[in-house]
Amino acid sequence: YRLSNLIDFICAKGCYYVLTNAAHSEIEKIFEKGHNKFHLQRKSLIAANNEKRGQYAEVIFTNIRISKN
Repeated sequence: YRLSNLIDFICAKGCYYVLTNAAHSEIEKIFEKGHNKFHLQRKSLIAANNEKRGQYAEVIFTNIRISKN
C-alpha cells in the first residue's frame, strides 16, 4: 500500500504525520504501526440529499505524542 509505505518513509526521516480515514477494520490493519490511534464520530455535512447526512466513524492515526490531561 503506497500510503502506508509513505508513512514508513516519513517516520524513518524523523518527521510527524496525521492521517484520517473512515473507520474500517481493513484500514486499521493497514495503518497499525504502533502509533497513536483515536476513534471518533463525525457528522457529514456534504451531501445533496439531507437524508444521507449523518454520523460516520473516523479513525485518526498519528505519531505525534499526545498527552491526556
